[in-house]
Amino acid sequence: EASPYAIRLTAALCGAATVLTTWWMVRELFEFAAEEQPFSPPTGALWAALFVALSYWHLSLSRLGFRAITLPLLLTLAFALIWRAWRRLRGSRRSDSGKAPSLPWASALAGGLALGASLYTYTAGRMALVLFVLMAAALWLAAEPYAFERRALPRVCGLTLGGALLIAAPLLLYF
Repeated sequence: EASPYAIRLTAALCGAATVLTTWWMVRELFEFAAEEQPFSPPTGALWAALFVALSYWHLSLSRLGFRAITLPLLLTLAFALIWRAWRRLRGSRRSDSGKAPSLPWASALAGGLALGASLYTYTAGRMALVLFVLMAAALWLAAEPYAFERRALPRVCGLTLGGALLIAAPLLLYF
Protein backbone atom coordinates (compact mmCIF):
# COMPACT_ATOMS: atom_id res chain seq x y z
CA GLU A 1 0.00 0.00 0.00
CA ALA A 2 1.32 3.43 -0.94
CA SER A 3 1.06 5.26 2.35
CA PRO A 4 2.42 8.79 2.80
CA TYR A 5 5.08 7.33 5.08
CA ALA A 6 6.28 4.87 2.42
CA ILE A 7 6.41 7.56 -0.26
CA ARG A 8 8.33 9.97 1.95
CA LEU A 9 10.69 7.27 3.16
CA THR A 10 11.51 6.35 -0.44
CA ALA A 11 12.17 10.00 -1.28
CA ALA A 12 14.37 10.41 1.80
CA LEU A 13 16.42 7.33 0.90
CA CYS A 14 16.83 8.57 -2.68
CA GLY A 15 17.92 11.96 -1.34
CA ALA A 16 20.48 10.40 1.00
CA ALA A 17 21.82 8.17 -1.78
CA THR A 18 22.12 11.22 -4.04
CA VAL A 19 24.58 12.79 -1.61
CA LEU A 20 26.77 9.70 -1.93
CA THR A 21 26.49 9.50 -5.71
CA THR A 22 27.25 13.22 -5.97
CA TRP A 23 30.45 12.61 -4.01
CA TRP A 24 31.36 9.76 -6.36
CA MET A 25 30.49 11.70 -9.54
CA VAL A 26 32.52 14.77 -8.56
CA ARG A 27 35.45 12.62 -7.51
CA GLU A 28 35.41 10.84 -10.88
CA LEU A 29 35.24 14.21 -12.64
CA PHE A 30 38.15 15.68 -10.69
CA GLU A 31 40.20 12.48 -11.13
CA PHE A 32 39.77 13.01 -14.87
CA ALA A 33 42.47 15.70 -14.85
CA ALA A 34 43.70 15.57 -11.28
CA GLU A 35 47.00 17.29 -12.09
CA GLU A 36 45.13 20.42 -13.20
CA GLN A 37 42.96 20.74 -10.07
CA PRO A 38 43.77 23.26 -7.34
CA PHE A 39 42.73 20.70 -4.69
CA SER A 40 42.57 16.95 -4.34
CA PRO A 41 39.63 15.09 -5.94
CA PRO A 42 38.33 13.76 -2.60
CA THR A 43 38.29 17.30 -1.18
CA GLY A 44 36.32 18.71 -4.10
CA ALA A 45 33.93 15.77 -3.95
CA LEU A 46 33.41 16.24 -0.22
CA TRP A 47 32.54 19.92 -0.71
CA ALA A 48 30.08 19.11 -3.49
CA ALA A 49 28.39 16.43 -1.40
CA LEU A 50 28.18 18.83 1.53
CA PHE A 51 26.54 21.48 -0.63
CA VAL A 52 24.00 18.96 -1.93
CA ALA A 53 23.30 17.67 1.57
CA LEU A 54 22.61 21.19 2.82
CA SER A 55 20.83 22.48 -0.28
CA TYR A 56 17.34 23.81 0.33
CA TRP A 57 15.93 22.30 -2.85
CA HIS A 58 17.46 18.90 -2.28
CA LEU A 59 16.25 18.75 1.31
CA SER A 60 12.80 19.93 0.33
CA LEU A 61 12.37 17.40 -2.47
CA SER A 62 13.76 14.65 -0.25
CA ARG A 63 10.99 15.28 2.27
CA LEU A 64 7.97 15.74 0.04
CA GLY A 65 7.93 12.50 -1.91
CA PHE A 66 7.94 13.86 -5.46
CA ARG A 67 9.32 11.57 -8.13
CA ALA A 68 11.70 14.34 -9.20
CA ILE A 69 14.10 13.33 -6.41
CA THR A 70 15.09 10.25 -8.39
CA LEU A 71 16.44 12.28 -11.32
CA PRO A 72 19.57 13.63 -9.57
CA LEU A 73 20.22 10.19 -8.11
CA LEU A 74 20.22 8.45 -11.49
CA LEU A 75 22.05 11.26 -13.30
CA THR A 76 24.87 11.44 -10.77
CA LEU A 77 25.17 7.66 -10.92
CA ALA A 78 25.15 7.70 -14.73
CA PHE A 79 27.73 10.44 -15.09
CA ALA A 80 30.00 8.94 -12.42
CA LEU A 81 30.07 5.71 -14.43
CA ILE A 82 30.47 7.54 -17.75
CA TRP A 83 33.35 9.69 -16.47
CA ARG A 84 34.97 6.59 -15.00
CA ALA A 85 34.82 4.96 -18.43
CA TRP A 86 36.16 8.08 -20.15
CA ARG A 87 38.92 8.46 -17.57
CA ARG A 88 40.07 4.93 -18.34
CA LEU A 89 40.35 5.98 -21.98
CA ARG A 90 42.84 8.64 -21.03
CA GLY A 91 46.29 7.56 -22.01
CA SER A 92 44.81 4.50 -23.72
CA ARG A 93 47.21 4.60 -26.64
CA ARG A 94 48.84 1.37 -27.70
CA SER A 95 51.50 0.03 -25.40
CA ASP A 96 55.07 -0.84 -26.40
CA SER A 97 53.96 -4.35 -27.31
CA GLY A 98 51.50 -2.91 -29.85
CA LYS A 99 48.55 -4.41 -28.02
CA ALA A 100 45.52 -2.15 -27.60
CA PRO A 101 44.40 -1.75 -23.97
CA SER A 102 41.04 -3.10 -22.88
CA LEU A 103 38.19 -0.64 -23.10
CA PRO A 104 35.95 0.16 -20.10
CA TRP A 105 32.90 -1.72 -21.41
CA ALA A 106 31.28 -2.41 -18.04
CA SER A 107 31.38 1.20 -16.84
CA ALA A 108 30.18 2.52 -20.20
CA LEU A 109 27.25 0.09 -20.34
CA ALA A 110 26.24 0.63 -16.71
CA GLY A 111 26.41 4.40 -17.24
CA GLY A 112 24.18 4.05 -20.28
CA LEU A 113 21.66 1.96 -18.37
CA ALA A 114 21.46 4.57 -15.61
CA LEU A 115 21.22 7.33 -18.21
CA GLY A 116 18.32 5.55 -19.90
CA ALA A 117 16.59 4.97 -16.57
CA SER A 118 16.73 8.71 -15.85
CA LEU A 119 14.22 9.27 -18.65
CA TYR A 120 11.56 7.59 -16.50
CA THR A 121 12.02 9.85 -13.50
CA TYR A 122 10.97 13.37 -14.39
CA THR A 123 10.18 15.30 -17.55
CA ALA A 124 13.42 17.28 -17.40
CA GLY A 125 15.31 13.98 -17.49
CA ARG A 126 14.74 13.86 -21.22
CA MET A 127 17.56 16.35 -21.62
CA ALA A 128 20.05 13.87 -20.15
CA LEU A 129 20.77 12.30 -23.53
CA VAL A 130 21.37 15.74 -25.03
CA LEU A 131 23.76 16.55 -22.17
CA PHE A 132 25.60 13.29 -22.77
CA VAL A 133 25.99 14.00 -26.49
CA LEU A 134 27.27 17.54 -25.79
CA MET A 135 29.79 16.24 -23.26
CA ALA A 136 30.98 13.55 -25.66
CA ALA A 137 31.42 16.17 -28.40
CA ALA A 138 33.41 18.38 -26.02
CA LEU A 139 35.60 15.44 -25.08
CA TRP A 140 36.13 14.62 -28.75
CA LEU A 141 37.35 18.17 -29.35
CA ALA A 142 39.60 18.11 -26.28
CA ALA A 143 41.00 14.64 -26.97
CA GLU A 144 44.52 15.76 -27.85
CA PRO A 145 45.40 17.70 -24.65
CA TYR A 146 44.05 14.86 -22.51
CA ALA A 147 45.89 12.11 -24.43
CA PHE A 148 42.83 10.28 -25.70
CA GLU A 149 42.87 7.95 -28.62
CA ARG A 150 39.91 9.31 -30.58
CA ARG A 151 39.16 5.95 -32.18
CA ALA A 152 38.12 4.44 -28.84
CA LEU A 153 35.76 7.25 -27.83
CA PRO A 154 32.98 6.57 -30.39
CA ARG A 155 32.91 2.87 -29.46
CA VAL A 156 32.56 3.60 -25.76
CA CYS A 157 30.01 6.37 -26.34
CA GLY A 158 28.10 4.11 -28.72
CA LEU A 159 27.88 1.44 -26.05
CA THR A 160 26.69 4.02 -23.53
CA LEU A 161 24.02 5.29 -25.93
CA GLY A 162 23.04 1.72 -26.77
CA GLY A 163 22.49 0.91 -23.11
CA ALA A 164 20.49 4.11 -22.63
CA LEU A 165 18.30 3.39 -25.65
CA LEU A 166 17.79 -0.22 -24.56
CA ILE A 167 16.38 0.91 -21.22
CA ALA A 168 14.43 3.82 -22.76
CA ALA A 169 12.99 1.73 -25.63
CA PRO A 170 9.61 1.03 -23.99
CA LEU A 171 9.14 4.71 -23.19
CA LEU A 172 10.27 5.78 -26.67
CA LEU A 173 7.96 3.23 -28.31
CA TYR A 174 5.08 4.51 -26.22
CA PHE A 175 5.63 8.01 -27.57
